[in-house]
Amino acid sequence: MILFTGDFVDHKHDHRPGLPVARKLINSLKSRLGTVGILGNHDSAVAAGHAHELNVNLIDHRRVLVPVGSANIELIGMGGLDRLDVNLAFLHSIGNKSPNNLRIILSHFPDNIRRCQFLTPDIYLYGHTHGGQMCFPNRRPIIRHDSLPHRLCSGVHRAYGTWMIANRGFGYSSYFQVRVFCPAEVIELRLVKSS
Repeated sequence: MILFTGDFVDHKHDHRPGLPVARKLINSLKSRLGTVGILGNHDSAVAAGHAHELNVNLIDHRRVLVPVGSANIELIGMGGLDRLDVNLAFLHSIGNKSPNNLRIILSHFPDNIRRCQFLTPDIYLYGHTHGGQMCFPNRRPIIRHDSLPHRLCSGVHRAYGTWMIANRGFGYSSYFQVRVFCPAEVIELRLVKSS
């Protein structure tokens, strides 16, 4: 399964330069269980009529069950165009996690974990920070674009009762298209059944 946590394009106001590149990349990817994503704060132009050009099942404010054997991967998409674009009524309607489900929340904004922690996700995937984009040599971000602690800007962490996984992505979060001590990345997760 391929999952996206938003920011399909870099530029917040002009999707035209980035959309063909995103379309070419995404359409070249193959996944047995599908390609699913949510929009990020740079994706307003994509949301305004270009989402159909991407071969991605967008699940903003939706819950999707993906059958895998006798269990399900439960994907919950939080909105990402704006930090406050969280549908609390939707989140509260989801209910308790089934013992046969692996619950994964896709959120563009890291600090939205505080709003959905009650759902007890097994994994919380997020982006937005770009890993800080510009970091000190020890990879501590100079700018983090979020209110969570610096250490949660990139990498895999056990926090807020879940596994939080921050993807640095491969775009930019500003007009300065530079990364310093913060290389672009795509994260591959291998999940195995516990015994």
